[in-house]
Amino acid sequence: MAETFKYFVVKDANQEQRLKALGLPSGTIRGFEATRSGVPMGSTRTAAKVTAIPPELTFSTQKLTADDLERFSNEQAKQPDTAAQGICLPVVPVFFDATEAESNDPVWNEIIKDETAASAEHDNWGIRELRAMESDVYSGSSASVAIIDSGMDKGHAAFLGAKVILEDFTGLSDPTDSSGHGTHCLATIAGRSLDGRQIGIAPGVKTLISARVFAKGVQTDADTILSALNWCVEQQADVISMSLGFDLVNFMTQLEDVLDMSREAAFARCLLDFQNNIRLFDAFSTRLAAEEANPNKHGTVVVAAAGNGSRRLSAEGRRSYAIPVTPPASALESIAVGALRRVDDRLGVAGYSNAMVDLVAPGSGIVSAQSGSGTGVATMSGTSMACPHVAGLAALWWDAVRLGPTRKKTAELVKARMLGSALYDRFVSGATEADYGYGMPRAPQALA
Repeated sequence: MAETFKYFVVKDANQEQRLKALGLPSGTIRGFEATRSGVPMGSTRTAAKVTAIPPELTFSTQKLTADDLERFSNEQAKQPDTAAQGICLPVVPVFFDATEAESNDPVWNEIIKDETAASAEHDNWGIRELRAMESDVYSGSSASVAIIDSGMDKGHAAFLGAKVILEDFTGLSDPTDSSGHGTHCLATIAGRSLDGRQIGIAPGVKTLISARVFAKGVQTDADTILSALNWCVEQQADVISMSLGFDLVNFMTQLEDVLDMSREAAFARCLLDFQNNIRLFDAFSTRLAAEEANPNKHGTVVVAAAGNGSRRLSAEGRRSYAIPVTPPASALESIAVGALRRVDDRLGVAGYSNAMVDLVAPGSGIVSAQSGSGTGVATMSGTSMACPHVAGLAALWWDAVRLGPTRKKTAELVKARMLGSALYDRFVSGATEADYGYGMPRAPQALA
């Protein structure tokens, strides 16, 4: 019988470079170490006895054979020394358009129904549900908002009059929107009204910051996202919105199909990258917390899409399931946002929306600015669309906090006030914390 191993671990050979880039002290992120000697640095390691790994971080791979490990080890060894081991999991926009669903997927019909209904209406149902109709007092005017996405169409009428700060992290030296995803999301946060129709939750935001990290033919990774996050903080963003996440299912499929890994080896590799990426974004969270402790800084609210990997509606030959939120939404300082849809006169979780969220917001059938159209709008669905609803609310709550009596106006106070506004009153029966988190938040003008 082939030898099997209990532990499957990876040494992060570039830990120090990444810590230096983050501005963090050595040892902030603990790498994985194995005791077996004679294994090259940065390669896959196997051992029956592992040190320096807390017990809760070990996991069983009893079906992982020596041949599986050897195959993976050879592939891992091909990675250049400059690439951080375990930080190479692809990142993709969490964007679920109806045209990307399979025809035999029940979620297809759900999205078509939601988008058809929303496109025929004059007002935006998401803004109405959050009670975020335009207000002279709470408009987001005190906040600066950033997105990390596919770029921004700064010429769209939804952004008229706003100060715009653009940066490209794709290497193409072009910060403009490549897919329409970023423009749609940013306009949902802070777009100005179009033809009398309110598009943005916080239309009074004066400074819009866009970090482009996605482009056709460009491989976006966690380091790219981290660079964009650091840049947004340097631009003094009060709110950062990330409608993106890790496509774990697709990554595992690629390992199996393209690299010819066994399912066990692909699962182990995927899990390791998942864990390491969580640590990477948690390290960024530590930086945010440290900066907020500085009396001269107020901190940043980070909002992220929970992901579209669930299939809550069963199909022929497939069971329904819901998976937990993925990084960066699962990071310590992130507010993970799930997507809601309308169910008769109530609200329910969208069929694709991941579980274990912090908050939920309207996400299916959302009308917002269409890139390249000048004044046009488009209807999209996904946790990508739910995330900017909450980011817009965060901008409104910055107004409320800064107008309030407390002496120190911090991101933690903004999050606390926003979470405190969340209710369960609009949900279908049987709503649980796993699916709805704290609930659906409200705008401060609704509570005034």
